[in-house]
Amino acid sequence: MIIHWGLQLTSRNKALAGYRDCRPLPAPHCIAIALALSRPTTYSIHVRSMSASHKPGCAFRAGVIPSQHQRGYAAMEFSQLMIGLAGTLAALCTLAAVFIAVDTVLPPAVWARFNPLVKAIFMVAAVLLTLAAPLAVAPGVIIDVRGAIVAAATLFGGPWVGLITVLAGAFYRWLLGGAGAIPGVLGFVAAYLACLALVHGWARYAPARRRPRLLILGAGVAVGCTEALSLLLIAPPVTGWQLFITLGPMLALAQLLGTVLLGSLLDLLEQRQQAQQAIADRERQWRTLWENTQDALFITDIDSGHIVDVNPAAVALLGHSHAALVGCHYSALVPPLWRTQAAPYFTRTTSAPLRLLDIVLQHADGHAVTVEATSGGALRLGEREVVFSSFRDSSERHRTRQILDRLDWTQAVINRCVLALLGAQSEAELYRTLCAALTYADAYACVGVGEALLDESRSIRIVAASGSQADYLHGIELRWDDSPLGQGPYGEAIRCGQPQASAEITAQPACMPWWEAARHHGIQSLLAVPLRIGGQVFGVLLVHSRNAGAFGATENVLFQDLANSLGYGVAALRTQAALKHAQQERLEQEQRRREILQQTIAAVASIIERRDPYTGGHQQRVAGLAVAIAAEMGLDADRIEGLRLASVVHDLGKIQVPAEILVKPSRLSPIEYALIKLHPQAGYDVLAGIPFPWPIAEMVLQHHERLDGSGYPLGLHAEQILLEARILSVADIVESMSSHRPYRPALGVETALAAIAAMRGTQLDPMVVDACTRLFNERGYHLDLPAVEQPVSSLPPHLRAL
Repeated sequence: MIIHWGLQLTSRNKALAGYRDCRPLPAPHCIAIALALSRPTTYSIHVRSMSASHKPGCAFRAGVIPSQHQRGYAAMEFSQLMIGLAGTLAALCTLAAVFIAVDTVLPPAVWARFNPLVKAIFMVAAVLLTLAAPLAVAPGVIIDVRGAIVAAATLFGGPWVGLITVLAGAFYRWLLGGAGAIPGVLGFVAAYLACLALVHGWARYAPARRRPRLLILGAGVAVGCTEALSLLLIAPPVTGWQLFITLGPMLALAQLLGTVLLGSLLDLLEQRQQAQQAIADRERQWRTLWENTQDALFITDIDSGHIVDVNPAAVALLGHSHAALVGCHYSALVPPLWRTQAAPYFTRTTSAPLRLLDIVLQHADGHAVTVEATSGGALRLGEREVVFSSFRDSSERHRTRQILDRLDWTQAVINRCVLALLGAQSEAELYRTLCAALTYADAYACVGVGEALLDESRSIRIVAASGSQADYLHGIELRWDDSPLGQGPYGEAIRCGQPQASAEITAQPACMPWWEAARHHGIQSLLAVPLRIGGQVFGVLLVHSRNAGAFGATENVLFQDLANSLGYGVAALRTQAALKHAQQERLEQEQRRREILQQTIAAVASIIERRDPYTGGHQQRVAGLAVAIAAEMGLDADRIEGLRLASVVHDLGKIQVPAEILVKPSRLSPIEYALIKLHPQAGYDVLAGIPFPWPIAEMVLQHHERLDGSGYPLGLHAEQILLEARILSVADIVESMSSHRPYRPALGVETALAAIAAMRGTQLDPMVVDACTRLFNERGYHLDLPAVEQPVSSLPPHLRAL
């Protein structure tokens, strides 16, 4: 409360002495203010009138106010306070009505854009009315609810709206003047700071509900800041505290109620705005969904069955205009055969959703449109009950399903064909497997493979057929010449080398020779695809179906690829067969060549033995022992065979040594021995030009070489000597010492084994020597020596001395 208009009070109670305001008071309102203090007192009142009818300085005679009149004066002053408060509330209510009207008239988009500006204008007007209304109703007393205005502005408008409100109110209060101007301005500032502290500093600790926060805010502003500061600043301390104690509760209650009422009003308005915005957002979202969804949406009146609204997708689906669809009966959009199934999606009354179902609608041009229908249930739209239905074009889904089924079937066929190509051992097996794969799960009535023959009639021979109607192919005659039997798709595919299809066999004149058979087996369409190897057509793949027009572009590509794969498979099988045949011939030739070589070598060995009867059978025995040693050492069969042949002819070079030297019974001269040492080189020279698969010439050349280089004719060392030659050396020594010679009798196997043991590791290969020793000592091997030959150890002493 702020009291104005040049009023001066004196009293025996000095508490009110010196209380002063600075605004002139009109004469009719120069009254004494008696407040209901704690005890009765009397007042002498001097009123200095500032009106025209009272000169300055003129004062009323002092008098005594009886205590019984104090309550009357207090009641009079209280009534003026209430009148001022009522005027303030009336002004605020009027302003609130204007605010509600503005909120109602402005569109939500405009309100959302200019919301802070409108709130700032409203709050400034409210604070100005709060200060001006009491002056118009009850001059002399201003009871304002500035704290409530500042609190509402800061709470609902934010710091900037609150600041604008405070600046406008403070400026207007300063214009009113009086001793309370400065306290009034400071009251605005204090209220604003308190609101900032409560709203933006303590908001997270405040109750979640809005109205309890308003109560707390109103109490804090009213009691803590505005009135306390105002009452304490415009009066002396003692008087100010007495005024605060007397009028403070009433003023605090007024501020509290003003804050709650104004805040509740703004809260309701804000909730209303939020609800309107939410409704607008929902409507915008719904409209966006309605206009942009790919599903055809229908809203149908349940009672009448007439369509209330459709979306653009429905217009595109059925080909009708929006105006033509809205208002028409749903049955006009459904073929007669499908109206029973479609009725629940347009006229149903249950609230439970319907399951997905494929139904048929009718396009504007008359063709059927397969859709996937669903319904969300009955709902009330205004005064009528409607049903919301959704229809999705499932034609593409059906086409996709057919494509996927075809791809699955194709993949299965390709897999089986690949297995057939990989596993088939012959052309006939490949043809049978392929035909069985193409008729899997009765996909086609019959499938066959025909071979184009080069006979006089140019006939087509069925080499494989499969399917439930395979007898059709076995019962008809097919050709690829110029006769009527060769003019149909079967012969044309071979002649021109391109796939030939017949969508309806019984309707194509070129297929007349096979009409009766096709009708009998229920075959309506066929596809003939040529089979090629290297560009040359050798046959035809024949596919027959029970359905008319079963072979389109996709099938043509599929079977053309299969025919190409079949051609590759046949070419591979034929190439493989040719390779096998060539390999077999090569093996047979190689076998014959080996036999010839062996026979030739045997003949040569026989000639050698005839020149030297004393060494007859030597080469064969050496060959047998060498083969046994090689087997004991683990050599493979091919190397053993080469070693055997080399052993048979290892003394071939002796053919150039004079027979007299070979059969000489006495010791050879150095020249004669030198001639004997030339036989390995001579044998090599004879054999080197023959293309043996083994190094036979080298074995013959090295069979007298020794590990330490003491051998002849080249003086080779260790690994320079072939393993086969090292084996041949040991076998030659053992057989020679064990056999009879012209210059000495047989020495025996024991002597021979002792001799090679003595040369083990120096002249002879230790592994070969060990293998030879094991043969005789552990394996029981023996040489087939002639019966006339006896070892020296078995002769009498006088003969052994010789």
